[in-house]
Amino acid sequence: MTTPESPTGKAAGAVPILHVYLAATAAREMEAALQRHVGACEGGLRDAIEAWRCRGAPRALVAAAHYLRRERNHVLHHPARPLADAARFRSLAQQVLHHLASPAGGMPAPAAQHALPETMGAAMVDEMRRDSQARLAELVVANQARLAELVAASKARLAALRAGAQRARSLHGRAS
Repeated sequence: MTTPESPTGKAAGAVPILHVYLAATAAREMEAALQRHVGACEGGLRDAIEAWRCRGAPRALVAAAHYLRRERNHVLHHPARPLADAARFRSLAQQVLHHLASPAGGMPAPAAQHALPETMGAAMVDEMRRDSQARLAELVVANQARLAELVAASKARLAALRAGAQRARSLHGRAS
């Protein structure tokens, strides 16, 4: 099926190639910058933006990043939907990418000041490790007892089956 051509040479109802290029390029650069600062996110761009938000990124920039992601999805996945405002998209992309390229590594200074002191964080990790090891030891003991019960029950069942088989053989031998 052919679509009628417009006087500009684009198919009627098609997204301008500039919008596709702009959306794809901005989203790719934003995703790469987020991966550098936040780490690899298996969930994609949305999860990377949320991880960035959780690390204290400015609310306005997180909202802008989500807007960029949504617009990218619309342009790439809906063939007849161009960018609503290409200039705004470009401006927001520049703001987000500029912030992610800042020396703070995508983190605003106030959020970095609220981080736990290193010794306090290490103490918390040690305490959690001790608690985890104690809980694991409890689970091992409980599972060992349950395993011993299961083994004893299996042995008893096996003995009963062997006795039944022996009885069946002896009865079969008398019948012949």
